[in-house]
Amino acid sequence: MRIQQLALILALAGLTVTSPLSAMAEQSDQFKAHEILTNAPNEVEHGSIRVDEDISEEALVDLASISIEKAINAARQSIKGKIISAELEEEEGFLVWEVEVVSESNETIELKIDAGTGKLLAAEQDEEDAWWQLWD
Repeated sequence: MRIQQLALILALAGLTVTSPLSAMAEQSDQFKAHEILTNAPNEVEHGSIRVDEDISEEALVDLASISIEKAINAARQSIKGKIISAELEEEEGFLVWEVEVVSESNETIELKIDAGTGKLLAAEQDEEDAWWQLWD
């Protein structure tokens, strides 16, 4: 009963109580985002649909095999967070979905999703969010 009363008092004060398991899950999600940024290339190196950089935006839509919804789902499987934008574009001669995610640790991450297969091709932290990495 005391734990419930303490939780109620903290909730009324605007504070939250997290269990060790939820704290571990949050750390795991942050580690996963860091792992993706560390292991995935920063730039697109390959893809399944080749395109010319001069192609129109309307033509890009016709060439994509996966929808924006599938690209967003692929991004959500890679990193937990809030999707802030998704757009189809040519990147290094390949057709990709660029999906921007604000991770649970408040980092803006650009994911490049193959527009033909839905696989993660590259991941990069937004330059403005990465200023602190200069000291690493």
